Amino acid sequence: MRGRIRIQYDDDFIIQKYQSGVSETEIAKLLNTSRSSIHRRLITSGITLRTSVQATDLLRHKQIEGGISDELMSVINGLLLGDASIEKYKNSHGRLELIQRHSCGEWLFLLKDLFEQNGVSASVTNRGQRGWQFRTKKYVDFTALRSKWYSVDNIKIVPKDLVMNELCVAHWFFGDGTSSKYKISFCTDGFTFEDVIFLKN
Repeated sequence: MRGRIRIQYDDDFIIQKYQSGVSETEIAKLLNTSRSSIHRRLITSGITLRTSVQATDLLRHKQIEGGISDELMSVINGLLLGDASIEKYKNSHGRLELIQRHSCGEWLFLLKDLFEQNGVSASVTNRGQRGWQFRTKKYVDFTALRSKWYSVDNIKIVPKDLVMNELCVAHWFFGDGTSSKYKISFCTDGFTFEDVIFLKN
């Protein structure tokens, strides 16, 4: 008989995760069960559930557990050198977004797995003629990154403390590079001449 795999899990784990700010849906995904099952466990344990306002506030002020790892930062830097952007509206926090042609779908799904392994929820959505959209949830960490990567006029810039390594360059190339018989090239149309010289050096 096929269906959901039933596993044993500890109520203390569920309570600890919930009280640290993890949503019922996210806990359910971690434990391969339904959200309603997690909801019942919390009620049975006498836990005061968050109101919708509190849940929304948590989403707006979510932090990446343990911060952004060095590996993930290298990938993010490479994406932002290319076509990725950090979008932010009013009081909500930033989220990373990247749209690529359909032939790049496999790469975007690999990115999704990599981000989720590093504690960042992300999705990949087919946008029809626009291609595939990779998008993270909103995090405080991306708001901080946005202040480094964007000028006061909301124009993307290259941070002068940028650390470039092989992983960064690889993802920059995947997202915004081309190759010919004798060379590889990177598209830098959105950056100033000074930023391009900085990247060349």
